[in-house]
Amino acid sequence: MALDRTRTITLDKGKLSADAAQAAASRLQAVTELAELADADLVIEAIVENLDAKQALYAALEALVGPDCLFATNTSSISARISASVMLVSAVPMV
Repeated sequence: MALDRTRTITLDKGKLSADAAQAAASRLQAVTELAELADADLVIEAIVENLDAKQALYAALEALVGPDCLFATNTSSISARISASVMLVSAVPMV
């Protein structure tokens, strides 16, 4: 998993202690079904770099999660604002 690799690199560089890395990892949960995100406070999407796919995911997530859920993306080639433009709530926090 990419998170494990990132944690290992961070530990190797001495930027994070093993205890802090373990504590951070214990607060993350990867899911395979959108329904598992219903109570999430933070959603970090890592879907394929395809605008239609991202917009479909954001629309589905908006209908599922609470109004205070924060959305984040790892996208590198698609604007987060454009991806989220299909969402009904105009003030959705995007990171």
